[in-house]
Amino acid sequence: MSKRESISRYDLIIKFLRKKQAAFEAISEFLQEESFRLGYRFELSKRTFQRDIQDISSIYGIQIKFNRSAKVYQIESEYISDEKKRSMEAFDVFNALKISENLSQYIEFDSRKPKGTEYLFDLLYAIRNSRQISFLYTKFDLGDVSFRTVDPIKIKEFKGRWYLIAFESENRQIKTFGIDRMSNLIVLDSKQSKSNLNQTLSFQNYFGIITSKIDDPQEVILSFDSFHGQFVKAMSLHASQEIVAETDKALQVKLNINITYDFVMELLSYGYLVKVLSPESLKTTLINELKKTLKTYSNS
Repeated sequence: MSKRESISRYDLIIKFLRKKQAAFEAISEFLQEESFRLGYRFELSKRTFQRDIQDISSIYGIQIKFNRSAKVYQIESEYISDEKKRSMEAFDVFNALKISENLSQYIEFDSRKPKGTEYLFDLLYAIRNSRQISFLYTKFDLGDVSFRTVDPIKIKEFKGRWYLIAFESENRQIKTFGIDRMSNLIVLDSKQSKSNLNQTLSFQNYFGIITSKIDDPQEVILSFDSFHGQFVKAMSLHASQEIVAETDKALQVKLNINITYDFVMELLSYGYLVKVLSPESLKTTLINELKKTLKTYSNS
């Protein structure tokens, strides 16, 4: 049985038990029905189900227990990180696509397909096993190709692109590499230096993938009109986002964030729909960028 099939089965068991407590026979019957719908073989023995419970606990943080008095299985507790939620969402999409071979009339994908995803498995393996990696890297701005050997730390997704955060021992710096610009990636036998394992860069105070040498988050207050404020409430700009004030005309939110190029570009993408209330330095930055834009068009 493939890993993909196993994880799809875990996902179905979780969804089923979230709706109701159930005996093993009911769970097994549900999985058999899903086998026909998804084109998998989800036949389940009690022994396999016990292994599934252990895997679900370790992978998703969801505890499934057997209620001996009622003779049913139930979800006792669960904590799912954002990363694991995204993984489950991805398998939901995959399973939906397997229902029919002709869904092009119902689903339209972005024509800009991300590159470099073929390296994700190797990168995850290297990170989990503390292995070094080597690869060729092409810089977009210079066009030159260089050979790199790094200690991979984590993978980050931002706006449909994948990035590797890694420690480069040659200059003893943490760097961000676009995975779509990598080629000839090799997982090496050499282990990462233990002294480098604590070099992990936290992105919790940043928006995007561009960081600064000094971690100096600032309080940022933004104002949106009430309509577009609903979108900002539904999908926060940053994990630190808090609602400061809300009326029938406007929504004000507060962020604690490092002001980087990525963040400035994000605010500019909102145009007149957002107004920076503080800090003054961020206001000035946006005004200057907007003046540059006007100058570009006035000179054309």
